[in-house]
Amino acid sequence: MRVWGGTVPGGNPAPPRFPLARAHAIGLAALVLALLLRAALDPALGDDFPLVTLFGAVAIAVWAGGGVPALLTSLVGYFACTYLFISPRGTFDLGRPSVVGLAAYLFTCGLIVWIGELMRAAHGRAREDGELLGLTLGSIGDAVITTDEKGRVTFLNAIAESLTGWTTDEAQGKPLQSVFQTINELTRQPVQDPVQKVLARGEIVGLAN
Repeated sequence: MRVWGGTVPGGNPAPPRFPLARAHAIGLAALVLALLLRAALDPALGDDFPLVTLFGAVAIAVWAGGGVPALLTSLVGYFACTYLFISPRGTFDLGRPSVVGLAAYLFTCGLIVWIGELMRAAHGRAREDGELLGLTLGSIGDAVITTDEKGRVTFLNAIAESLTGWTTDEAQGKPLQSVFQTINELTRQPVQDPVQKVLARGEIVGLAN
């Protein structure tokens, strides 16, 4: 029987990426909320910071669908804020915002998109690594149980399921000792949970007797 502590086969789930049409809809909905928030703040801000609430909408668009919905949200938001919050209001004179302000806005939006895509790629790699780990542990001929960092069961391979009588679905989230109890072969008394030793010491722990 092999028990791993702090390992979760399957890795962390990647952020959802919706179909493109839905991602655009989510981005535009976030944009509407951002514009409403900026309008609510208008008595306090006046003509200052006309684009300040757009960055959250851009981040949501990246989360929902990546760079393309985020780009659309950025552009539509820029035109909307130019019309609504930059004096003289109610016109589409795109020359009104300062060059520095526009450059800062575009740079910040680009940075949000870049960081969002990097995070999505990292989540994707972690998920692939987790799936590979799950396949590897599942194919080991020994009984294998893994737990999270709190000693709660996250996975049993087929051999462990047959030996313990628990399925992964039944055991998931339960303390290890509820699923697999270790006893001394001579005294027949329970011994300390090996995973707790692993988590406490941060090293491999053997099971004597």
